[in-house]
Amino acid sequence: MWINLIDNAVKFTPEKGRIEIGIRETDDKITVSVKNSGSEISDDDLPNIFRKFYRSDSAVKSSGNGLGLAIASEIVALHSGTIEAQSGGGSTTFTVTLPKI
Repeated sequence: MWINLIDNAVKFTPEKGRIEIGIRETDDKITVSVKNSGSEISDDDLPNIFRKFYRSDSAVKSSGNGLGLAIASEIVALHSGTIEAQSGGGSTTFTVTLPKI
């Protein structure tokens, strides 16, 4: 799941773009964010990106089969966590929150 999120950030960040990975910890959870500059996910695509085989118009131009984010979402759910995406202002951020064990 981590490899998929970071690989997507690399794939969709233009040359000389920026990728940021952040980690926050609270008493009961850990939150990891992967943010990339450059390409954005449209508001129409955001609700669908975690569906199997879904590929946005910008993703169709790149390699992949539309399973990576669906698998990442399933892995997160199996660990009682959440995954969400925000996009706009020239960047996209995926945020994964997992409970501490």
